[in-house]
Amino acid sequence: MRERITIQVVSETQSSTGYPAQSWGTYATRWASVKNTGGGEDEESGQKTATRGTVFTIRYDINVTEKHRILYRSNLYDIKAVLHYADRRYTEIETELKK
Repeated sequence: MRERITIQVVSETQSSTGYPAQSWGTYATRWASVKNTGGGEDEESGQKTATRGTVFTIRYDINVTEKHRILYRSNLYDIKAVLHYADRRYTEIETELKK
């Protein structure tokens, strides 16, 4: 685990116009190992978007969920799945980066 990542959490706030707004803040900064799992394309609203799968492995943290996201090297990764190992040593986070 030699890469530094930031796990972010969303909070719901109210904008100055009274509408709900989301803001992201830091939940935790962790050391992680990073493994790229491949790429592909998604089609969203009629436009093709490049995607890249990445797995981050951190020390065990039961509080990390799919509602978080990861900031790594100025890129934001959406969390698709979180696997907590039974021995409580590691948490594996499967993510997707859209460009």
